[in-house]
Amino acid sequence: MKHFGIILRIMKFNFLIILLFVSCYLHGQTTDSKIYEGVLNYYFRSGTDTIYDPQNNISEIITISKPKIVLVSKTLELERESIPDDLLVLNWNNINPEIISNMIFNNRITNSIDSLPGFYGFITSLSDESYKMIFNEFGWNGYYAIYGHQPLVILTRPGYDENRNSALIYICISYGPKQGKGLFFYLLNTEGNWKVINMASIWES
Repeated sequence: MKHFGIILRIMKFNFLIILLFVSCYLHGQTTDSKIYEGVLNYYFRSGTDTIYDPQNNISEIITISKPKIVLVSKTLELERESIPDDLLVLNWNNINPEIISNMIFNNRITNSIDSLPGFYGFITSLSDESYKMIFNEFGWNGYYAIYGHQPLVILTRPGYDENRNSALIYICISYGPKQGKGLFFYLLNTEGNWKVINMASIWES
C-alpha cells in the first residue's frame, strides 16, 4: 500500500506538470488563434460565392450560410524583403513599423495552426505534407477530386505591436489555378476581440 501511495503521488505530480505545460502552450497560441478566427469570419461572411469548373467557367452561384474551407495546417513562410514593399503599395500609413518587424520575425519559419473553434463555418485541415504531395503530383485536378471547390486557405503568423493592441496578417485564398488572391488584414484588439480595420489585396489571378 505504501508503494501504491507513492506511485499515485508521482502520477499526480506528472499529471500536474503535463497540465501546466499544455496550459502554457495553449496560452501562447490563443492570440494567434483569435486573429485567425477573426480574419476568416470577416472574409467568409454569409453571402454568395461563385463556383468554377476546372476550365475556369462559372458553373454555379450559391448562397453561403456556413462556409466550408480547406486550411493548410502550417503557416506560410514569408520572404522578409517582400513585406515592406507590399505594404507600401497599400499606403497604410497608420501601421506601426514594429508590427512589420515582428511579422518578419514571426514568419522566419513555419508554425503549426491550432484548431479554430471560433470559426462559424467548417474547416478541413490539410497537412503541409499532403498539400505539397497533391499539388506536386496532381495539381488542382487532384485537389478538386478530394475537396471539390472549397477555397484553399494559407495563413501567416500575425505580427504585433509591443502591447499586442494591433496586428497584421497575410493570407492566400485560392479556388483554382487562376482564381486566387493574397490579402493583408490590419486588426485592432478591442477588449480581447480582434476587429478587422483594413483589408486589401496585393495580388489576384
